[in-house]
Amino acid sequence: MALKIEIESPFGVPAEYWNTHDIVISLRERKVSVATNGYRDADARHGNATPMGSKGVSLAIGPVDTGRPDSSFVPFIPVDAVRAIQTAVYEALKTTPEFAGAVDV
Repeated sequence: MALKIEIESPFGVPAEYWNTHDIVISLRERKVSVATNGYRDADARHGNATPMGSKGVSLAIGPVDTGRPDSSFVPFIPVDAVRAIQTAVYEALKTTPEFAGAVDV
């Protein structure tokens, strides 16, 4: 999965193929940090080319109420989606030697 959009790279030419390489969920801060890399195109990415640029984005775990009329335009990840990821992580943890025999509470 990737996104196709032309964004000017530091090299003066556009990168048009963007994929995520790190996604960090902070339940405490209620945000998701996403790091992306940009490539000339899909062939460059799949050919293991060096990224032409990178972009970082922070998304709220929401919805978010900023108290302003435009709060509906704040990008966010729905709470249910984050909970689904959290549930999958807990299930996977129980299959590791460190957490073998653990039970949900």
